Amino acid sequence: MPCRYMSVSHGQDEQGKFVQVSIDRSGLTNPNPKAEQNIPIANRYELLPLGRELAHRISFRGPLSIADWMRTCLLHPTDGYYAQSQEKIFGQKGDFITSPEICQIFGELIGVWCVAMWQSRLIASSSRVHLIEIGPGRGTLMKDMLRTFHKFPMFSGSLQVSMVETSTQLRLEQAQTLGCVKLEHLVPPEQTEESSRNQDQSPPMESAPNQQTIVKSKSVTANGIPVSWYSELGFVPVDDPDTFTLVVCHEFFDALPTHVFSKTEKGWAEHYVDVSKPSNAEHFCEVLVPSTPFAKILEERNILNPKAEIGTVVEYSPDAIQIVNLISTRVKANGAALIIDYGTESHRQHSTVRGISQHHFVNCFHQPGTVDLSVDVDFAQLGKEAAGVGCGVFGPMEQGSFLLNMGLEVRLNKLIANCSNTKAQQLVDACQRLVDDEDMGRVYKVMAITSDSSHAAVGFSEN
Repeated sequence: MPCRYMSVSHGQDEQGKFVQVSIDRSGLTNPNPKAEQNIPIANRYELLPLGRELAHRISFRGPLSIADWMRTCLLHPTDGYYAQSQEKIFGQKGDFITSPEICQIFGELIGVWCVAMWQSRLIASSSRVHLIEIGPGRGTLMKDMLRTFHKFPMFSGSLQVSMVETSTQLRLEQAQTLGCVKLEHLVPPEQTEESSRNQDQSPPMESAPNQQTIVKSKSVTANGIPVSWYSELGFVPVDDPDTFTLVVCHEFFDALPTHVFSKTEKGWAEHYVDVSKPSNAEHFCEVLVPSTPFAKILEERNILNPKAEIGTVVEYSPDAIQIVNLISTRVKANGAALIIDYGTESHRQHSTVRGISQHHFVNCFHQPGTVDLSVDVDFAQLGKEAAGVGCGVFGPMEQGSFLLNMGLEVRLNKLIANCSNTKAQQLVDACQRLVDDEDMGRVYKVMAITSDSSHAAVGFSEN
């Protein structure tokens, strides 16, 4: 069905005169017309500043791609989702809770995996260890891993930690969680006023480091392990071949800006965000834009198959591909990476972009900046990119199977043997939540990347 209307906006030319600009929407279609809900205009909620900014931008420039929508809603420097209070985001009182927050055993087993991978490659000249966590949240996972590492003095004594985090507020919380002392430059010097203004226009983690302007944020834990913070993976110094590099990404890739495409009778069309009818419950809606330049590029690369069935949906994140390439390049010489996220192994028949608020899925266009946005990770795409670098790829396998392979039951039995009945039941319930097929055990997937296919990943069955 044709899109509803022509938008006419006003702006100023270079001489300061007002001009009228028309946006041609005649070629747009609505991919899900049943989703529109007509309501009395008086009952429509009022947009917050970010929503008003987006509505103005779309009215003046035309619809936004889903990727640009996600980037702006999540990463806007002042009004984006991750700029708000962390209490609103994490934990039982926030919008979502992650596996490390549910049970300490999760982080402990990830720590055991890191040590086991290092031991499997340990040689006399490879005793140094560099652990990089991308998207560390509140630092809970790293805290549990570090506690585990102290049981392996040779490992912890050789360890340095790098945290890839753009949020100043989260850096402070991570430092507090890890018990860091001697904080230096914790406010990212890369976040200049100019870069903040342009943040919603520039994809994350793409620019090359400027050595004259980058001064790393650094600290040290109470146990003497050095910790550094960087706003992009590309800013983290590349290790020499004698250092074993470990990269951990937990619930990171699902929040990266993602383009969405649908195969129609006329070819591939990209999902965009437009302003909706005044009678719609939401201020924004999804439209299909035929033959976008990016869609044509992906067709030329055969990422979008011209022979695909009508109705096929492909989600593609250039940021995710670039980052997994950087990760693979780092561990190729001497290292391993672990990616844990919810997702699938193949293309899907519907878009998986969704909003999350108060532990429930909500409309991804609702009140921009107040709702978390995520997408199912396409592990097949990530694995193909890592294999192209020459790395070994193991998985994805279900989180429940991985945790059980890593000894969850053994660790659980040891903990409950030394605690009260109430605490023991809480631990059992938490572990059940992590591994149960009806909860997090199946929907979350785990994939490992090693230096090459001859170096197996601990905890994974033979592929």
